[in-house]
Amino acid sequence: ISSMIIENGLDIPLVNTILINRSDTFGLSQLYQLRGRVGRSSRRAYAYLLIPPQAPLSKTAHQRLKTIEEFANLGSGFKIAMRDLEIRGAGNILGTRQSGFISAVGFDLYMDLLRETIAELKGEKIEKPPEVEIHFPRDAFIPEEYVPDAAERVLFYRRLSETLSADEVKAIEEELEDRYGRPVEPVVNLLDVAYIRHYTARLNVTDISLNGSEAKMYIPDGIEVTREKVEKMVKKSPVKLNFSFNKGMWVVFTFPLDSRGPIAGAKKVLQAMYT
Repeated sequence: ISSMIIENGLDIPLVNTILINRSDTFGLSQLYQLRGRVGRSSRRAYAYLLIPPQAPLSKTAHQRLKTIEEFANLGSGFKIAMRDLEIRGAGNILGTRQSGFISAVGFDLYMDLLRETIAELKGEKIEKPPEVEIHFPRDAFIPEEYVPDAAERVLFYRRLSETLSADEVKAIEEELEDRYGRPVEPVVNLLDVAYIRHYTARLNVTDISLNGSEAKMYIPDGIEVTREKVEKMVKKSPVKLNFSFNKGMWVVFTFPLDSRGPIAGAKKVLQAMYT
């Protein structure tokens, strides 16, 4: 039986079990430090986190206990610290508050908002990934068999969603092939969708549907489409373009099927118009 002094470094090398009573009242860093008091070298250790049997846990307490349970491997301190930052909030960077509203928006979004605000105050232009709605009735994802590590898969999804140009997509494609071999069809589809997002955004397209060998693009009212721009699209396109006007401009074309993927042909047509 010990008081909280054990958290501050009390070391009993032969002890292999710790019972933490009312663990729901401790902070995440406290739980992490307490758990680390037992277990040395090859000695197997046990940490039991005790909570009242019928008392309901608060959302924050549940998140803390779930985090301690999830990150039990050696070297998990940094991951626990980042999760603690998400739970408590990053606070006021220019002040003394140590907790804030970040838990409501998430750490990544908070940092994006912070970067945007700083850039706005400096008068800098903020470049954002294009927003194009792409309808494509095929699987487009990274299979576990291709990239086994879940964290790596999430990282590639995020990097693709944050690309600012087709060149950045190309760099990710080359990295995937270099690390994991030739991409399988769902990965090829995912990359092609990323390319198409950039190609169509340059044409001011907000929506594109790909079905079979037909592509239908939509440019809404309010976006200026000059005669010169339409003529340029027609001139650069390797296939015939059909135009119609209904609350905006629709561009429809049929693309040749390509052995490299179900939408590789559409990508080639749009790339020609993009360059």
